[in-house]
Amino acid sequence: MEYCDQIVNESYQQMSKSPVQSIPLEQFILQYVFQFPSFRLYQQKVIQSYTQGQDVFALIPMGGGKTFCYAASSLIFSELTVVILPLKALILDQVNELIKVGIPCAGLYATTGQSLEFQGKVFQEIAAKAIRILLVTPEKLMLNQGLNGGN
Repeated sequence: MEYCDQIVNESYQQMSKSPVQSIPLEQFILQYVFQFPSFRLYQQKVIQSYTQGQDVFALIPMGGGKTFCYAASSLIFSELTVVILPLKALILDQVNELIKVGIPCAGLYATTGQSLEFQGKVFQEIAAKAIRILLVTPEKLMLNQGLNGGN
């Protein structure tokens, strides 16, 4: 397979010749990155609040769309988005889902299975701004001086 064959997207469809319409960035991310037809309850309010510089604490039930809220943040702002999740299994699931939609991310957890070399690579990629989202367990956050400010 030649290089040019690898970059051709078979599902690409040319957009209509109609004038370009401007849509809000969060709507664009919803429809074209995640391919969701509409916002779930509270998602749009959460995103609008943090894009307006407000502190946000979103307590949303399972399946309510929290992933979209923090993933949109990582695409709207250029800073690293850090997400604290309680379980390694949740981190692995989220990493897989985010990679599927093309968002560079990594997960760190306190249990065995992640070499120091892997962890160092993650921090190098964070420093190079190659990772947009870091998913981490509370234990890893507390144990790692690079994550907890050296405390």
